[in-house]
Order: sequence, then structure tokens, then C-alpha cells
Amino acid sequence: MLKIPNISIKDIIYSLKTQEPDKVAIFIDKQKISRAELYHQIILCKKKLVSLGFKKKDKLLSLMDNSLDQIIIILSCLSLGIIWVPLGKERKGIGLNYIINLINPKRIIIQNKKKINIKKKFNKKILLIKNLKDKSVDDKVKVKEYTNNISCILFTSGTTGPPKGVIVSDKMLIASAYATGIACDIKNKDRFLLWESLSHIGGIEVLILCLMADSRFILLKKFSAKKFWKQIRKYKITKLHYLGGILDILIKKKSKKIDRNHKVKLAFGAGSRKETYYEFKERFNIPLREVYGMTEASSFTTINFK
Repeated sequence: MLKIPNISIKDIIYSLKTQEPDKVAIFIDKQKISRAELYHQIILCKKKLVSLGFKKKDKLLSLMDNSLDQIIIILSCLSLGIIWVPLGKERKGIGLNYIINLINPKRIIIQNKKKINIKKKFNKKILLIKNLKDKSVDDKVKVKEYTNNISCILFTSGTTGPPKGVIVSDKMLIASAYATGIACDIKNKDRFLLWESLSHIGGIEVLILCLMADSRFILLKKFSAKKFWKQIRKYKITKLHYLGGILDILIKKKSKKIDRNHKVKLAFGAGSRKETYYEFKERFNIPLREVYGMTEASSFTTINFK
């Protein structure tokens, strides 16, 4: 089990170059990103953000899919005191424009301008990821790091009314990662399949946990039931995080002789029905550990160890 952390996101980033820097931290498609390489890219991104005029407490709204670029931006913002506001590319129309008006971000970072549906009056705020990745950064740019009272604002889906922004601090992010480590009984050699959106606390906590515990994760753009077990076996995943109806989706897939052919030691998450809990455990030979929590309460508040 992890020790109770007395660290910040800045400390985690610094550890990337001081603790096992050559160890692979992230698998993305055919890429292997070492801890040292990740650290180097974060430093370049921070310099670029500063050169673009970002200061402490400025807000950067992100409309991006899961990607290495997204991870680098997240960690850069969190250590610069820039308030990161992730929404994901699926946000559109009234809900998206409502949030932009509400938080008034300094810039809106996107991957592809053609696929973003926002009002023209916000066009001047748009920042393409390719421009942020431009490596022509002045070496003289000075980067001052801060731990802000507000690290990020995570918005609810808005199914019962206007989307609500949950204010999340640096300590809350660390606490949620620590709780995740307890829930999954984290080990140094564990491997995680990170399919959850990085605009959701479920994705962010796994990201921070893996960097904090020197574990590895395989980053996916999104969940795919068709590819899921192939990915589990290919990357030798040992811990499986689930949310909502994911387990029900997997159970509906046709049973195969190789259902139990994997290295997963534990599945943990929230939203499993009682029937699903036992059926999944029996079919795939994977113990399940249900948790409950809210973003507002640093994610997990209860864990069922039985």
C-alpha cells in the first residue's frame, strides 16, 4: 500500500527525472514514453505556456481527446498554477458555450478547429495544439511554479440542469490518487488500461496514481468493447478500473474459451449491479472491488474490501 503522501503535483513531476528516469511510464499505440522523456516534454510545454502570456490563476479550457499532448498539458498547468478546465471534445452547442461564458478562459486549446462548435466571438481564444507543441521556445523564458488553491475545474454532465463546475485543489487530486491506490492495492509492477476520459476524475486519478507509484499505464483514446480483451492481453494489464455500465457491456460479448486468459488480478470501480458483480467475477475469474465517491469529495469515500 502507498504511504500517505505529503507531496504536490510539482513533486510528482520532478520525480520523473530523479526516480527511475529510463523506466517506461506510458504506452500509447506503438510509442513507449519514459519518465525522463515525459518530464522533458512537460518542461518545454511550461515554457511555451509562459511565453504565450499565461500566469498563475489563468484558466485554460481543454477540448481534447485522450492523448499524450493532453497529459503534458494537464501536468504543465497543474504545476504552473494555471487552472485547467477539461471538457472533452464531446461538449457542444449551448452547454459548451455556457461553460465558456461562465469561466472566461484565457485560451481554449483544441486539436482540430473544424470539429469544434463554439460561438465566433470565442475564436480569438482558440489555441491549436500544434502551435503549443512548437518547440521554438526562448531558453531565457523563466518558469515560476505555483501550487494554486484551485488546480482544475471539472464539470458535471448537466443532465439535470446547467453543468456544474467542481473546484478541485492540488491536495484533492493527490488524495483521489491515494484513495485509488488503496482501492486497487497498487503494486510497483502493476499495469493499468487508461480508457477513461481525462476530463473525468476517474481518468485523472489513475494518471496521477501511476506517476506517483511508478506504475505503467496504457493510454487509450476511448473505450472499445470489441478491442478491450485484446488490449488487456497485449499489454499484460494487471489492474482494471471500471465505471458505470462497462462491466455489463463486456458480459454481453459472446463467451470464449480464453475469457480467463489474462493477467488481471483485480477490477475496481463503481456502478456494478449485484447480478453483474457475481457474473463477471465467475466468467472472467477477476475479483471485483466496488467503491463509491464523488468528484467533490476527492473521488472515493467508501471502498468495499469484501
